[in-house]
Amino acid sequence: MNIDVTYKDGVFIPTHPVSIKCSKLTIVIPDDVIQQEAVKTDVSEKIMVNDHSLRNELDQILGKFARQRSATTPAEDKEAWHGHLMEKHKQ
Repeated sequence: MNIDVTYKDGVFIPTHPVSIKCSKLTIVIPDDVIQQEAVKTDVSEKIMVNDHSLRNELDQILGKFARQRSATTPAEDKEAWHGHLMEKHKQ
């Protein structure tokens, strides 16, 4: 099957939604469309940058409520939530 994709910043994006059964594919790119001096792009680094900018956007939206809570472990979160529910549903 041939699928049209766009290529931007090291990522291939299908032009139409596609449901694929596996997580890895082989893409055949004709030699005549590959740049001789390929530009290296680190996709994971771009994702981290995007992740960070999303955090900044959320902080701007939340304003004074941004990051009020200190970092906790999942166990501490569970304990705090359990305590909250016990207090809320006291009889």
